[in-house]
Amino acid sequence: MNAISEYLVSHIVAVYFAYGLAFFVFGVSLLFAGRRESSFRFASVLLPLALFGLLHSAHEWYEMFQLIAMRSGSYVPLLWHEALRVVLLTSSFLLLLVFAILLLGPQAGRRQRAFWASAGLLTLYAISVIAAARFYDASYEVAIGLADVFARYIIGAPAAVLAAWALMAQQREFRESNMSEFGASLVWCAAVLILYGLVGQLFVRSTPLPISSVFNSVNFLEWFGIPVQLFRAILAGVLTFFMLRVLRVFDTEERRRLATTNDARLAAARESSVKLAIVNDELKLAMQQLTLLVDVTNALHGVRPWQEALNNALQQIVDKLAFAKSGLILFAAPDKGAIRVAAETGYDSPDTPGQVPSTNEMEEARTLGEACIEDGLLHCLHVDGSEMRITPEVALRERPCLSANSPVTHFALPLASRDRTIGCIVLTNDRNHQAALTPVDLGLTVGLSQELGLALENALLHSQARRHERALEELLGQVVKAQEGERQRIARELHDATGQSLTAIGLGLRGVQASLERARGRDCLPHQAILLRQLDAVLSYNSDAMRELHNIISDLRPPLLDELGLDAATKWYAETIERRANIPIHVDSCGDARALSTDYNTVLFRILQEALGNVVKHADASSVEVALLFGDNHATLSVTDDGRGFEPPADFESAEQSGWGLAGMRERAALVGGTFDVVSAPGMGTAVTVRIPLPVVNGPAEDG
Repeated sequence: MNAISEYLVSHIVAVYFAYGLAFFVFGVSLLFAGRRESSFRFASVLLPLALFGLLHSAHEWYEMFQLIAMRSGSYVPLLWHEALRVVLLTSSFLLLLVFAILLLGPQAGRRQRAFWASAGLLTLYAISVIAAARFYDASYEVAIGLADVFARYIIGAPAAVLAAWALMAQQREFRESNMSEFGASLVWCAAVLILYGLVGQLFVRSTPLPISSVFNSVNFLEWFGIPVQLFRAILAGVLTFFMLRVLRVFDTEERRRLATTNDARLAAARESSVKLAIVNDELKLAMQQLTLLVDVTNALHGVRPWQEALNNALQQIVDKLAFAKSGLILFAAPDKGAIRVAAETGYDSPDTPGQVPSTNEMEEARTLGEACIEDGLLHCLHVDGSEMRITPEVALRERPCLSANSPVTHFALPLASRDRTIGCIVLTNDRNHQAALTPVDLGLTVGLSQELGLALENALLHSQARRHERALEELLGQVVKAQEGERQRIARELHDATGQSLTAIGLGLRGVQASLERARGRDCLPHQAILLRQLDAVLSYNSDAMRELHNIISDLRPPLLDELGLDAATKWYAETIERRANIPIHVDSCGDARALSTDYNTVLFRILQEALGNVVKHADASSVEVALLFGDNHATLSVTDDGRGFEPPADFESAEQSGWGLAGMRERAALVGGTFDVVSAPGMGTAVTVRIPLPVVNGPAEDG
């Protein structure tokens, strides 16, 4: 043994330490690398390889500490100490085998393959150790040596060769991914594993096995001059070095992934910029369309006369579109069927002073518009006399009017509402065709025609509703006036005819009664006493009839309302109800009631009658407050009681829900433009409030 060999043997502890350190760095590096995200299959199976390195380093350091203990004292390894060392060695080789099986073969079922292969090899190992120990009748120390040798021969060497094969397969995947430099490092790792398995694990401790009597660590030292542990440590260091280079593949992959992501982001940004430009163009068109639509809508609703509103809207369209020099709106009345010009602009205005107005253009426009209303299609009339009839959707999508060889002179768009054509808008270019029809003009007009049709329909419906409402108000007013006139006539006839008759009857009966009284005691008439009693009863009936007649006349039309006004009539009627129903009624009046006309007095008095009638019939109240307030612009009547109350209906317009009394009060208030409100709750009393505006002289006229 030379000096170098002696030196290495004397420092074998350091060799063990370096051996274990190399595999420890190997295992820790792979353990952290296994957490990286990667598309390579290699990254998903690094955990068993990392555990192989950590367990193998633990085995070498364990053996190192045993050697240190033996050199420093009288330590003799116990049986379980050696058994633990063999378990660490065997487990590390099994993990190397698991790594190789997981990396090789298809993805499906790889865990099952690794399990059964490990279990089978471990079973073969155990059977071999037991059989050899019995064959050689070995002691426990020799059996442990046999277990160490078989762990290297049966598990370690095949696992290392299989792992090398798996790494060679992986390096082809690296080459296919244009990472050949990392594939080369894997080739080096595979070569080191082959040496480690076939050479490093061939030379073992000396045992009764024939092969170990030749290929053992002692002969390795004599043949090569270095301990076999140093050879294994050198291989472990080289394996760690190249494996660390292989692990840099994840950094490269991440950089490529980031670059791909950035490229995709840039491509998406470029695509987004293109789309944004398109959206901006569409937004500009939409803004122009919206601006024009707002202007047209303001024109339709900002001017009261309908004819002027249509002309103003058409003028806005002609002013905003570069193509249009003039235009007209045709309207097809649904009830009459005739097509008439609802608005026109530009046709009767010559371009230069002294020029004759072009009536042919307007006639052409009207003819085109009438055809447009009949078929509901967009019509384009060109300079060469050709005419296109297409739907607005096709006109926007394919633009055949714009792609024609001849310029457009007129184009007509149908104005539709609720699936029917109610009119048409026709726009005419100037006679020199200085401004061609553009897609923007076409898009704006098509979008505007839809909204204009709805606006026309809504305006017509609103006008019809207003006419019907005014007719209903006039009819209701006439009914109320007729009702009040009839009440007044009946009251006057009852007073003049029936009242006079009852008075005359009463006077005649009193004359008869007086005659009978004077003749009493003379026995001039038979049954004189009986007749006197009957006359007293008839006179009582006559008095009651006169009182009832006066009450009916007062209810129909109290004379105080016409003679002294609403304030006096209200107080008189409240006193009358107070006497009849025995309910205290307090009347409070503020302001000048003389400013109200007869109609307004009648409305408020009838509402007061109905409200107090409801109190008497339904409220079971102990007191009532009546308030009249006459301001500069409004008159207010409120009737409040402390009765049983009720749940006010949600809809006062329905007599079924609110009762005819509440509905009648509301209708009377609405007749003079007033508001009617009821606040009540069960057990909380009821408050009825009517607020009517005072009549205004010379109010604004309604548009027809």
